[in-house]
Amino acid sequence: MTKPSDIDIAFDRVAAMLRTAGTQAGVDERDAKERARAAVAEFNGSNARRRSAARRIAQYEFLRPLPLLGAAVLSPLEFDFAEADRTARSARGRAERLLRRVEEATLVRRELGRLLARSERAHAACAHLGPAPLFVRQTFEPLGSGIASLLRRSETRRVEDVRKSAVGLIEFVQGWATAAARIETEAVRPPPSTAVTLRTAGTERIWLPIPWNRRREAIAAGAKVDMSAGKGSDLFVTGTQDLRPFQRMLPLMHRARRPEPFAFPPIAAKAAGQNLWTLFDKSTWDHVRTTNYARSGYRCVLCGEQNTRAADGGSGRGPVDAHEVWSWSMPDDDPSVGIGIQRLERIMTLCPACHACFHASNATTRARRDARFEEAAAFIRERQMDINGMSPEELDVHLARSAEEWNRTRGVDRWILDLSHLAAQDYMADTDPVFLAGNAAGFAPEDVAGIAFTADDGRRFPARDAQALQHSLLEDAPRLRLAWSRP
Repeated sequence: MTKPSDIDIAFDRVAAMLRTAGTQAGVDERDAKERARAAVAEFNGSNARRRSAARRIAQYEFLRPLPLLGAAVLSPLEFDFAEADRTARSARGRAERLLRRVEEATLVRRELGRLLARSERAHAACAHLGPAPLFVRQTFEPLGSGIASLLRRSETRRVEDVRKSAVGLIEFVQGWATAAARIETEAVRPPPSTAVTLRTAGTERIWLPIPWNRRREAIAAGAKVDMSAGKGSDLFVTGTQDLRPFQRMLPLMHRARRPEPFAFPPIAAKAAGQNLWTLFDKSTWDHVRTTNYARSGYRCVLCGEQNTRAADGGSGRGPVDAHEVWSWSMPDDDPSVGIGIQRLERIMTLCPACHACFHASNATTRARRDARFEEAAAFIRERQMDINGMSPEELDVHLARSAEEWNRTRGVDRWILDLSHLAAQDYMADTDPVFLAGNAAGFAPEDVAGIAFTADDGRRFPARDAQALQHSLLEDAPRLRLAWSRP
């Protein structure tokens, strides 16, 4: 037997509350009718006594000129008339108020009945819409929670609250149906699983690497939806659309104003293995990378793709990778001092193909084993030109400059890891990173700056300034150099 979904349960809860509220409205209607009938009967009796008293007063009106006899006869009659008139007026006012209550209760009962019928039709329509996709379930969550909370408030909930919940649930299904119809008309077939060139991606579809909270903004601007896209952002635009409303949502290589060209720098000399996923435990790295994946909608921030074929012919471990962007600097720009600062600049979510452009030597080395070196080198070169929007000549000059920068770092024997950028991220505010003291790179926790962390051997390290740490190490440089030179 199929387990009911949260949406089915919400419909059942709303239906139960509508029936309860409708029953109570019917009870109120009947009670008001009975009390109105009693008030009308009281008015009729009082009105009859008033008319009788008025007739008798008129009958003995001729005695009014006689002071004693007239007062003795007419005063009791006038008192009876006044009392009957007061009682009739009071009964009439109560009857009018009760009749209004009857009318209001009748309207409420009828409206609740119509809402119950509409909710039942909306519930039946859900079966034709099929399983709720992720964006539908996330839209439903606050509504479902509100309905569950209202159900528990059996003593304090109001008819208006029940009415709003029912209307909200019906409008939710209407919105779902509208979105499903739009998706059905606008969605295109998913791209083939093989590598998609950037030119094809640019003309047919450009995926938007945006988080979930920008989904409504993108759809309002005209983004299209493909529910078959799988994990990650399912929003895209086409090359034929006006892309101006999407400039801050587009992948970097598709924006009209491109960022500064990426340098694709090789890892600095003697800095291999000094990265977050090697130096910190799996929990810390998983928190960092998955948070960045979510912020880019699990799509490459450069091209918008995911699961693309890498330069070595294979695909990545997942739909996207987390690439750490580093910079390397030396005191007074002099590598001979032997101690430099390796600073984390940003973490980029990249597809395997774009990621390979930042690790070209590794990718081509792997491809060489399969006799695909030339193909891999050509693939990376073309991809790098697409990412930076450069001609072959411009790329050659750009890469030569990066090579020169790498050569300058060869005199540095020791790097201080500056993680102040990571510490400044909001998602790290309540996280205590755990450093692997026995990491594969042999990197010492004493050389980490910019972030507070705990080593897995129990030692606690406060956040230290990278330049201050570098300065203190430079003071001991002669002694340290002597220690490093020992076999």
